[in-house]
Amino acid sequence: MSRFAVTGRVADYDGFAARETAAVTENESVGCERVLSRLESRCGSKRRQIELEDDTQQ
Repeated sequence: MSRFAVTGRVADYDGFAARETAAVTENESVGCERVLSRLESRCGSKRRQIELEDDTQQ
């Protein structure tokens, strides 16, 4: 099985904030949802303010 590493960061007024999180899952879409939900709950941000990156297949 493939494993995916997904990283997200939050947009701020001056660019991107240092608040980042990552998830390693068996499915890419599950990883994206986990990162989005973690950053939404921690930072109080909306999904449109979160940028996902480093979608690497391991």
